Amino acid sequence: MAQVFLGVGSNEAPGANIKRAVSALRKMCGDVELSPCYLSPAVAPAVGVFANLVIGATTLLPPEAFVQELKKIENSCGRKPERQTIDLDLLLYDSLILSSGLVRIPRDDIEQYAFVLKPLAVLAPAFIHPVTQRSIAEMWESSELDDAMLDEVHLEVLEQ
Repeated sequence: MAQVFLGVGSNEAPGANIKRAVSALRKMCGDVELSPCYLSPAVAPAVGVFANLVIGATTLLPPEAFVQELKKIENSCGRKPERQTIDLDLLLYDSLILSSGLVRIPRDDIEQYAFVLKPLAVLAPAFIHPVTQRSIAEMWESSELDDAMLDEVHLEVLEQ
């Protein structure tokens, strides 16, 4: 059983779309853990405000098959190139380092964005990043990322 962490983002009906994605992930993986949810400005070329969080789960699927299932969940939530209804990114898969056509693990942008690294540090502070060999908490604490633009929000609020 592999431990996985997913970056989740939505800027269109985020409460409903995140809830729908979490429900699908529970059917696929069983128990899932959610980090706090944060609102943050979009990263170009997207516009608007995004709701972001990290989900932890376990899976028996190999990485490529797991990513294909994530794409099915995105499609079921109405994801299209021009619509960010839901974005599910595989950040970490155990301590695997993999670069194939469909999958790159660990995801390169973990350290680039506060809306990814902060919720990951809250959810899995002791997890050791397979490339840096540092804990996620250490990575967050030593990063120069600014979390001032992140506003914690409860998912229930986003559904109103």
